[in-house]
Amino acid sequence: MRTDEQKAKHREEQRLYRARYPEKVKERNRKYLAKHGNSDGTAFRKFVWRQENREHVAATLKAWKAANPGHDANRARWKTSAAAREKQKQRWRCRYLASVVDREALASRIAANIEAVVPRTLPADARSAVIAAMAEAIYNGAITTRPTKDDAKHHIASYFRTFTRFGPVSLDAPRFDDGRGSYHDVVSEGLWQ
Repeated sequence: MRTDEQKAKHREEQRLYRARYPEKVKERNRKYLAKHGNSDGTAFRKFVWRQENREHVAATLKAWKAANPGHDANRARWKTSAAAREKQKQRWRCRYLASVVDREALASRIAANIEAVVPRTLPADARSAVIAAMAEAIYNGAITTRPTKDDAKHHIASYFRTFTRFGPVSLDAPRFDDGRGSYHDVVSEGLWQ
């Protein structure tokens, strides 16, 4: 992680480079816009015009903001936190699921989408539990109807944290199959003696 001083130094170096080599910078911008912008070059021409007429652009923007005073209030309203945006996405997903008329087709499509991202190499009991957890997450609106492999990884990790021998174990659970001793005996001996 860079500090604020390092970021400021980097910005200053970039500014000096742009001032020292304006043709190289224009060429780099031209290549970038040719690759990522539209093919006829209008985006690059607009970019160059804005760079050359900065004062005019700033004055026009200032005048437009003065004529539209509610603009900043709308921007502030839409700049919500990431958690609020995620909750809104969940509400939209739930609204979509509730509005579908052919629910059987939707359910079979969701099941097929989930089965496509959950690895077949998982044991059968783990795979069925992960698929059920992902289906529940979809119907709660936590993930989309087309889950990704990252969603599957998250639910698989959650399953293994909960249901394997590496997960949380009660101290009163028996250590052996015949019921002799508990984990509490081992921990108490190791810690307090």
